[in-house]
Amino acid sequence: MSGLDLSFLLESGLYNDIHIACTGESGREHTFKLHRAIVFGQCPRLREMALDAPVAFDEELRVDVVDLEIEPTIFEGVLRYLYLGEYEAVYQAAEVEFDQDDVDDALTDDAHSMFYSLRVCQLACDLNLAELFTESSRALYAAARFSTDNVDFAHVVMDLYDNLRADPRFDYTLAEIPQIIAETSMRDARFKHRFEKVMRICPEVAIDVVKATMDSLAAAQQELRRRDERPSPMLGRSSPGEESDDEPQVRRRRRRSDDSDEESKEERGRPVKRRRLS
Repeated sequence: MSGLDLSFLLESGLYNDIHIACTGESGREHTFKLHRAIVFGQCPRLREMALDAPVAFDEELRVDVVDLEIEPTIFEGVLRYLYLGEYEAVYQAAEVEFDQDDVDDALTDDAHSMFYSLRVCQLACDLNLAELFTESSRALYAAARFSTDNVDFAHVVMDLYDNLRADPRFDYTLAEIPQIIAETSMRDARFKHRFEKVMRICPEVAIDVVKATMDSLAAAQQELRRRDERPSPMLGRSSPGEESDDEPQVRRRRRRSDDSDEESKEERGRPVKRRRLS
């Protein structure tokens, strides 16, 4: 429903004709009052899942209630995209606790949207929602770029590689994540030390980071080569202390010198008057 904001229907539940009850791994439950035309019309895969899931009929409300094992918070993000037409990232508290045996004062546990965007991206992949996959992966990249010092960052990367590295869209939507790791490792020794553990656990991360590092070095080398081949703006100019023949002052002095030479020639050509001694 791109360009059409129907979020008020999701929030109010007005005119709903199907309920989807979600239960997440955490045990949290929530029932969404939805509209078949809006949800199933945009996401046929969700319709297939609803047909295969347990269904109960609510006699009081006269509506089907479908049970799906989906994390309610993440499913709500997908639903808001279907009703609103835009993806909205949600900040959540950090999930990983500080390791007391390996305290790094550079680490933070600030709230972030990395896990949220990653999980929406995973669900969008399962539901074949290509546009939502792209938007949530871009949001993940944007959040990750400014959260490399977050205690959750390494775990987000490992979850990303465990669940989405095999997806063919990874190379053109999420390949910038290892680029972030490579760039940060080159300028931050503490980050590099922390992330060595991840690369030992997940060799695919290490391979992608090495490739990204080589690409960065090649790009830097090419830029230096271009600068060396570019003509210098000082080329052809005289060095400090020397005067160019094209400078106005030099031309004026040269004209005066030429005029003096002409006058000297005229003087030499005139007869010399000698005074007689009386």
